[in-house]
Amino acid sequence: MGREGRSGVAGTFLRSQGFLVVTALLAAAAVVGGLVPPREIPAVEDIRLLATLAALILSVELLRTSGALDAAVQRALRRFSRARSFTTALILASGALSAIVTNDVALFVIVPFTVAAARYSDFRVRNAVILEITAANLLGCLTPIGNPQNLFLFHRSGWGVGAFIGSMAPFCAASAVILGAAVVLLEPARTITRREEAPVPVRRVPAAAGMAGVVLVLLSIARIAPPWLPLAAIAPVAIVWLRGRWNFGSLSIVPLFFFVFIDIAALRAFHFDFFARLPLAPAPKLYLAGTLFSQAISNVPTAVLLASSAEGRWRLLLYAVNAGGCGTLIASLANLLGWQIYRNERGPDPEYLTRFYRVSFAFLAAVGVAAFLLA
Repeated sequence: MGREGRSGVAGTFLRSQGFLVVTALLAAAAVVGGLVPPREIPAVEDIRLLATLAALILSVELLRTSGALDAAVQRALRRFSRARSFTTALILASGALSAIVTNDVALFVIVPFTVAAARYSDFRVRNAVILEITAANLLGCLTPIGNPQNLFLFHRSGWGVGAFIGSMAPFCAASAVILGAAVVLLEPARTITRREEAPVPVRRVPAAAGMAGVVLVLLSIARIAPPWLPLAAIAPVAIVWLRGRWNFGSLSIVPLFFFVFIDIAALRAFHFDFFARLPLAPAPKLYLAGTLFSQAISNVPTAVLLASSAEGRWRLLLYAVNAGGCGTLIASLANLLGWQIYRNERGPDPEYLTRFYRVSFAFLAAVGVAAFLLA
């Protein structure tokens, strides 16, 4: 390959994987600068999550290439004729799945399904995907396993499951009302026009393997199966069935999160003492710190950082970091993951991030105020 060909390939890679390159460079700088020594890298990485993401990516790829995903979308579109009702169903499914199997897993199921709807209808998927990601953050937090910061604070608080759900129920109820209003504002009342196409044939072997991979991931999340089993089981099948059909864009999510964990650990190496000087009462100071720190370092490390300052105000901190999952792309890793899945499924969408920030910061303002009043 000549110099022009190599530069063209490099340019295409940078355009499609620019965020991966940036996170990798920041991670390298953190390691070289001593913020995250090499010996500490295994401790900052969530190997279980990385293995789960890899197994899910391969399972979804098998479902896609088998035709099972498209067939399911065709059946769903026959049941929904209105864009608002379809969007509402997708949002509720995203929130419910997140509460049961964590928001990361839910997005791997919901976002590809939503994008596939655009192939068989005139359904506009951008707003729906953004609201699905928001629902995964705000409705999935009903349970301790809905997201990582909940699980951490659940263990630190010493609450039972019932007490945790009862405490988060008002937050989720208020978020559901705001999500409902957002659907009305963002999704015009219109009919979905389906494209008449022949039913998609389903290849049974990769479809069954993909479904088995998803089931193994769920068993792993429930700690019924070991964390390495889903990836060990699905990888050999994927290698055989996905020859020549690998979606390397989807697989890039795994190294992306590897580098993001290092970047977050580097940010945590800095000491945030600005709020300690604010002339505010402890409760509003904690809440403000939780929501704003989340914008810069994500809500999971923010929960870890502020847990020692909570002094029993667990509900307040929970509300702060879960509301703080709205806003920037890194406020919640689900935001970053959802964007990456959407981009890999749909292709480049120059308008996505602009719309995401407008919607997400509006949710940060609305949910942030409502959550503080409820806390």
